[in-house]
Amino acid sequence: MMPLVEGSATYLAQDPRGSTVAREAMGIAVTRGLSEEIVALRPDLVVAGAFTTRTTVGLLKRVGFPLLELAVPNDFEGVRAQIRTIAAALERPARGEAMVADLDARLARVMPAAKLLRALVMRPNAFTVAPGSLGDAVNLLRSTPRLDPFAIDLFNPVYGQAKPPFTRRYSASENVGNTAVYLQDQIALSPEWKLLLGNRTDFYNQTFRDKVANERTEQDRTGFSPRAGLVYQPLSFLALYGNVAASFRPNTGFDSASRPFAPETGFAYEVGAKLDLFDGLSVTAAAFHIEKENVLTTDPADFFFQIAAGAVRSEGFDISLVGQVTPEFRVIGGYAFIDAAVTRDEVLRVGSPLLNIPRHSGSLLGIYEVQAGDWKGFGIGGGFRAVGSRLGDSGVESFRLPGYILTDALAYYRYENLRFGLNVDNIFDETYYERSYNTFWVGVGEPRRVTVSMTARF
Repeated sequence: MMPLVEGSATYLAQDPRGSTVAREAMGIAVTRGLSEEIVALRPDLVVAGAFTTRTTVGLLKRVGFPLLELAVPNDFEGVRAQIRTIAAALERPARGEAMVADLDARLARVMPAAKLLRALVMRPNAFTVAPGSLGDAVNLLRSTPRLDPFAIDLFNPVYGQAKPPFTRRYSASENVGNTAVYLQDQIALSPEWKLLLGNRTDFYNQTFRDKVANERTEQDRTGFSPRAGLVYQPLSFLALYGNVAASFRPNTGFDSASRPFAPETGFAYEVGAKLDLFDGLSVTAAAFHIEKENVLTTDPADFFFQIAAGAVRSEGFDISLVGQVTPEFRVIGGYAFIDAAVTRDEVLRVGSPLLNIPRHSGSLLGIYEVQAGDWKGFGIGGGFRAVGSRLGDSGVESFRLPGYILTDALAYYRYENLRFGLNVDNIFDETYYERSYNTFWVGVGEPRRVTVSMTARF
């Protein structure tokens, strides 16, 4: 993920759930945090999202901060409003209106589907959405694509075929609450030995209501996540370490049978070493082993839902290189090997790989900055990102996303408290696939993107 430009104002919402359409409208990557991308384009803005409190927003307005408020759109009119809001903030009103027009055109093209939905609405309880946010309860009568396929050949379409039967109806609501207490301390046992001890305790409550079966399920769980680490530094430039930790993470949502998920739990250990080669450059290497239970993955029988895999295992190693090679040249790079597989499950095959996890991945970025003379403050750099092939469908192990290598470049100039920058991601405009849910739902990666920025530091 591209870092924020230097000097950017802190944004208040990591990802305020901006709509995909609105994000695409302004050329903002769907795979990145919406507020991060906006601030990168307008570093003077403070972004307030769906999770920012009204008290905080009121305070920012009183002190005069330039503020962009983003709400969760409830309908297509809300999407249009969000497109126009972002367009105004980024000073691209014409682009915003063009995207609203494009949205309207796309909606017009899917009017036959809209008519079908209207027909369903006329049937009691067939398709109704409660008023309020998109997260409110939904009553839906639907078919199951894997059980009753209704594929159409794009090159030889045959229209007027019988529609698949409505094989499932669900209506559910969920309330989740979580409170956590965290404690950690590092103890110097001697000049060479350091001990780290910590624990996080989660108090988790989930209430799930299946309105079709008229059943109510409540979970009250207390989860402990202890950790311990030990560091041995025999030499000033060498440190050896090991750590062990348990994890607890609540799973929200429900499966195709309207059953809530048990929380995800895990256990991990890691050993590694950090070596400072010379002033400013360090190499870190580590080997790890992680075991988890109840990890959510796409349901191979119905890709609209998820299942909790019984148990999975991930192990491997990684190595990273970070720092100054010379006063002018700095480098950031890394490589990771990950072997992730199912170890116990009633649906997925034991030994099958996990979705969207490559065995091999790595990146390297080098930057050269002039330190003296007329060109002092000028920097130029380039690098690559490589990702190996990986499983693309939990239920079809033969379906794999191909690996890819992307090339990036950057240039910048620092003058006193100003920084002018140019970034080009995916220089050669490669077509690649970042991730998928199944054979029918694959996410295409970003095309070539050019970003120009100017930042002032005070």
